[in-house]
Amino acid sequence: MTWTLKLAEQVRASSKPGDGLCVLIDEMGKLVEWAALKQASSDIYLLQQLAEAAARVKGARVCVVTTLHQSLDAYAEGLPRTVRREWAKVGGRFEVIPYLESPRHVVRLVSGAIRTSSELSQSALGKSVRRDALALAEVAGTGATSATAESELPVDALANCAPLHPTVVLTLGPLFRARLGQNERSLFAFLSSQEPYGFQSYLASTALSRDARTYRLDQLYDYALANTGVRVVGADSDRTWAATELALARLPEATTSLDVRVLKCIALLGLTGAGSGLRADRPILALATGERESVVADVLKRLEATSAIVFRKFKGSYQVWDGSDLDIPSLIAQSRNVVRAQGRLAERLERLFPQYPIVATRHYQRTGTLRHLTPRFVVVPVSLSELPSGDSGDGDLLLVVPDRLEELPNLRAMLSAGKANAALAEAGSTRPRIVALPRHAEQLLDAVLDFFAIDEALRTTPELSSDPVGRRELEDRRLRAQDRVADAIAHAFTSSHDRSPLEWYFRGESVGHETRPSVLASLVCDQAYKAAPVLLNELINRADLSSAAASARRQLMERLFTHRHLERLGIEGSPPELGIYRSVLERTELHSKSGDEWDIIAPKPGSPFAATWATLDRALIEHRSSRLSFADLQAVLAAPPIGLRDGVSGLLLLVYYLSRRNELFLYEDNSFVPSPADDIVQRLLKKPSTFELQRSSVGRGQDPLLVSAAQAIGLPADWTPTVLDVVKHIIGVVLRLSSYAGTTQELTPIARRLRSAVKGARDPVKLLRVQLPEALGLTAERTPQNFTSDDFDQFATTLREALEELKGLDDRALSRIEQTLRRFFGGDADDAEFFTRLIGRAKALRGATFVPMVARNFLDVSAAATRVDPEYFRSVATAVVGKPVTHWTDADAQHFDYRALDVARAFCAAEEMALAVARRPSAEVLPMVRVSVVDSHGQERHGVTSLSAKGKLSGFLSAVERLADEHGVSGDDFAYAVIATMMNRVAAPVSEHEDKAA
Repeated sequence: MTWTLKLAEQVRASSKPGDGLCVLIDEMGKLVEWAALKQASSDIYLLQQLAEAAARVKGARVCVVTTLHQSLDAYAEGLPRTVRREWAKVGGRFEVIPYLESPRHVVRLVSGAIRTSSELSQSALGKSVRRDALALAEVAGTGATSATAESELPVDALANCAPLHPTVVLTLGPLFRARLGQNERSLFAFLSSQEPYGFQSYLASTALSRDARTYRLDQLYDYALANTGVRVVGADSDRTWAATELALARLPEATTSLDVRVLKCIALLGLTGAGSGLRADRPILALATGERESVVADVLKRLEATSAIVFRKFKGSYQVWDGSDLDIPSLIAQSRNVVRAQGRLAERLERLFPQYPIVATRHYQRTGTLRHLTPRFVVVPVSLSELPSGDSGDGDLLLVVPDRLEELPNLRAMLSAGKANAALAEAGSTRPRIVALPRHAEQLLDAVLDFFAIDEALRTTPELSSDPVGRRELEDRRLRAQDRVADAIAHAFTSSHDRSPLEWYFRGESVGHETRPSVLASLVCDQAYKAAPVLLNELINRADLSSAAASARRQLMERLFTHRHLERLGIEGSPPELGIYRSVLERTELHSKSGDEWDIIAPKPGSPFAATWATLDRALIEHRSSRLSFADLQAVLAAPPIGLRDGVSGLLLLVYYLSRRNELFLYEDNSFVPSPADDIVQRLLKKPSTFELQRSSVGRGQDPLLVSAAQAIGLPADWTPTVLDVVKHIIGVVLRLSSYAGTTQELTPIARRLRSAVKGARDPVKLLRVQLPEALGLTAERTPQNFTSDDFDQFATTLREALEELKGLDDRALSRIEQTLRRFFGGDADDAEFFTRLIGRAKALRGATFVPMVARNFLDVSAAATRVDPEYFRSVATAVVGKPVTHWTDADAQHFDYRALDVARAFCAAEEMALAVARRPSAEVLPMVRVSVVDSHGQERHGVTSLSAKGKLSGFLSAVERLADEHGVSGDDFAYAVIATMMNRVAAPVSEHEDKAA
């Protein structure tokens, strides 16, 4: 502006000053559009200063001329109300000189753009266009042959516009100028572009034969609706447009296509107003549709009957009946006051305008972890601690939407204060939270209020239920207002098209020096997740794994147990788990060679996972008195500053445990797991909340009780034990007990209590310091904290003895089996060769058919034995009872005693039978029988005989049976009584010594 004034002074002082300086700004519409879009980097007030300076300059005349396609305030349609008022003031500094082309100019422009061949001019179509142009001139009240008529309505030019109908040519100028804010540009777009329903589209689909139909007004209506509908519907014509669309939708089913065409013609003529010089009366409509007036009159009657149109006598034309008595602008203004009073605009926006996440692209490229910020609208808080925290994404982008502009300065001051970071931390969340203040807040607030005011009017105005036109108009306005809100949100918070910096605050500092949201998101994530390991493996570095990736991770975790001591975990070939192994374990040296073997080790200083291990160590130390589940630890790793995804954190937690396995207690379902194996992997991945870790609260060798327990279990004297070392050994002893040893009650009370304490242990430290002393009977008079040196010695001795007793239960069971067999088979305790001879006796009976069933299993086992060892006694016990000794119960042990006696008697009976058979002559083959009777005093009489005298006894038996019948004696009892009586007569009692000898 200073340059302009200096130039004016120089012109005045020159030798040829003329009439002054004229500043011409052509195409200023583009500059104004830029000012409307980029308010932060431009100022429309410059025009006002230029106008005022031109008016006040002394001694020099300055004239400022601008060219615009529409009025200045029309360019500010989407700006806030206050801004629009300011623009109106600026426009008031200039004198508006409208430049409206005459119909003759527009007609000649179109006729010059369309080249009509002589053949087309002489065709039926060309002649009909000329005829309609003459008729139109007559109907409009102008003389086609007079000079005045020619200047107003050039018939020749109209005829040269074929195949455009004259009514279309006359309507084009007003339509594009008044409704679209353009003139020649829109006109030539209509003529030359391939837009739907446009002139080129018509030419491509129409053969210009003698029967071809000209391009008429109803087609122009369709073009405006399809291509420029939103722009055509200006503030002053909303109701006409809405009423037309509603009338078209509500036409009866019997409506003809001509009815639709006439209605569209009436609407378009009404929208262009007097600019075309055409009224929507019967003659004009007949010409516009190419139908007779009588036919058009019938159509008009039908449309009037359906209340689609109405005839306005004072205008002498038809117009679309809007059917609405509502004052839409006043209704919206009232609703705007209601919305402003209710406030909480951010909450309304959160429901209706959800925003897309802001992806931290650069952070992803650097670390391999895809992160994003979740935008959400928030109201202006009273204090920063009231700012909400979300649960999705890697951080919250809090988009502040004030209810009043006056709220923003105070919030900006709070965010810039040095205590902002502490105040945000008080809200109880470690997630990064970025507070974004809006650019162009006034524009945003105005757009939001407009949208919700229209929405409020639609929801709360009962008259709209019977006013479809008013409802349609409000719905159209809401659609436009919705687009305006979306644009305002983008310009205010995230758009990178606006060169002004974003006003983002993070941890009390402004980070909005960038204009690209994704770059800011990366900067925030770099700060918030500064300890995040670089893990460039998309297969596993994600929250949700594919089925193939999940399977590969599971197999890799199982190999950590089964192949931990092998290079590459023993992976052969190139399966998916190899890629995970290389990126997570090999590259970071978490799996490396230690001595002669490979093993899992803690990360070295400088390792990508050093901070991860430190974070886990710190979390477990802080919860030393309690446990943390794997799910809790995954949450720790997912939070800043690590930010690990669940896909990789599950693997890393297992690696962490293995690297600290001598310091950590592992629990599953509240039970201590002393020696985990690969079978836990599937359960760990499926339900990580059931697995817990706890760090030992007692250091190496710090507790006298720990030292005493270490002595009891036989750890080397130079070994510095930990609680885990001692407890794992004790629990291992109990867990390795057989089923019999783990349940038998045939042990000392101390050993029984020790076994119960270990089985019921849930906490290794409590087991060592409380439960074991109680089980060993050492806490009756004092607690372990008050133990003397003698108490510690007694603790070690008693614990060692109890453990030795538990470990010897299976051997003691075998010893009992040996003693029982010696007793029942007649072996002395000091006879070392007894069982060798017993095996030989069994071999002698092998194949005998007279061995009783109760002794056959014992006979088979003994006959197959090659030596006398513990395995022989286990096999005998299994043969006698029917299940292995290790699975016995105390009842099974007692049952063995009874069964062993029956087996011994049956075995000895088989031997006696074998001897009797051996005494018979080899040629004599007779049935043999052994009879044995035991009385109530334990006296046994038995004998072996043949049935050679069976024929001689037949008469005796008949006589005995007859006497029994006479005396009423019969049945099994009689038979047994006879046998017992006869045995008492013929056989002497067998002593115990004789029985064993037999």
